[in-house]
Amino acid sequence: MKKIRQQFAVYEDRKARIPINKNIAKFGIISDTHIGSKYQQISFLKWFYKYIKGRGAKFVLHAGDISDGEFVYPSQQYEVFLQGVSQQAEYIIKNYPSCLPTYFITGNHDTRAFEISGVDIGKIISDNRPDMFYLGQLGAYVYFGGVKAYLVHPLGIQAYAISYKAQKLIEAFSTENKPNLLIIGHFHQAYQLFVRNVYALGGGGFQGQTPYLRRKAVFPIIGGYYIEVLFDKRGIGTFRFEFVPMYKPKLNDY
Repeated sequence: MKKIRQQFAVYEDRKARIPINKNIAKFGIISDTHIGSKYQQISFLKWFYKYIKGRGAKFVLHAGDISDGEFVYPSQQYEVFLQGVSQQAEYIIKNYPSCLPTYFITGNHDTRAFEISGVDIGKIISDNRPDMFYLGQLGAYVYFGGVKAYLVHPLGIQAYAISYKAQKLIEAFSTENKPNLLIIGHFHQAYQLFVRNVYALGGGGFQGQTPYLRRKAVFPIIGGYYIEVLFDKRGIGTFRFEFVPMYKPKLNDY
């Protein structure tokens, strides 16, 4: 059998700017929706979008793993109800919330197909949904008002201390690349800290505990953030957040 040549995903670090008309930005932050998983929480995701829109949010930032992908780990095929990039992309295009524009990166689940065959599900979604803006693989900068935000979907497993990876990520930024706001996907955890003048948020997720996560001793936090940022001459004057949790995941939400 001929060995498949893999195309490894890279941090693209694209830069996007979102226009803000006033001295305040209201928006949502989410991550790890894992659409296509039998454990997805799409009903809560749709409710969350409507809730933050009612609060005045104008857009949503998504820190990766919009889809569950395939062949990411052994036995994953038994944890998805949609097989392949085409089925997962079509479902997202048809069913993902549309009441607010979404700016998203892709994570390690999304990029698995790209590594194997060069197919980029983020581009497929963005080409067919004018309200969903694809910012690239694994990491991207987003600018709005006085905010320089960085969306990142790191690699590796959850550390013993939940906030440890966030602290190391912040320490790794050079001064000129350091953001004001760091949004971290991948770990399915919700936490907040302020280090080196960086507001860092664990993006949570919209997927219940899969058998794989249970074997890894990871209990995912389901939910997303409603954010308000007031600007002044320094950039971020006041940073306010509300984490909106879901305490009991819905079974067979697909």
